[in-house]
Amino acid sequence: MSTRLIARTVLSIVGTVSMVLAVGLPYRSTSAAATWVEVRAPFNGYWDRWGWSPPSTHNAYGADWATDYYQVPNANGYWYPVSSGGDSVSTRVSNIYNNCGGASWTYAGISYNFEVTNGSGTLGYFQWAHVYPTGSGFSWWASVPYGTFIGYTYRWGRVTGCWDVDNDNGVHWHIAGYNNSAYSCYAPNTTGSSLTAATSLLGAVGANATGYGQSCW
Repeated sequence: MSTRLIARTVLSIVGTVSMVLAVGLPYRSTSAAATWVEVRAPFNGYWDRWGWSPPSTHNAYGADWATDYYQVPNANGYWYPVSSGGDSVSTRVSNIYNNCGGASWTYAGISYNFEVTNGSGTLGYFQWAHVYPTGSGFSWWASVPYGTFIGYTYRWGRVTGCWDVDNDNGVHWHIAGYNNSAYSCYAPNTTGSSLTAATSLLGAVGANATGYGQSCW
């Protein structure tokens, strides 16, 4: 390749990158849904129990916010979505993958993205990670009605930088929310607070936050 062609290629790449940075990707509308879906705690547990995963800054891996929700091994987790407008909620599994880059879910658990829809349309997804699935687990696009059993908490072998757990008190599910429009947001639970299954709020999909890592209420 000639020197001139190399220079032209580099300039083209730099120009493209500059345009992307200037425009910002991806673009997302700031308009919230008329009604949103509030996600309730899957089991009795502890919000960011040790202060290591504040939802304002915890790695959300592409979602709008994330934190860790703690309980010792073998806690049963269930799906409890409630629409703010009282309308019905439908849920389906929109993504499934093994955690921590494992070849199998037996390495560090499995992640499920639950896509949520209510009278305002398809709002986004709520994610559960490090789940020990029941049986063969969920399949792609499976329907997930209210009260469906998701899986268990489990103490996986330590994976530095991904699953830094050395005892049962560190066992948790990584949870996250994502909006298709505006931003999902989390309930302002205090670090280490005890939450109640099916009652305590974790966060909302379809809510009106204006950026990443924001509280709703």
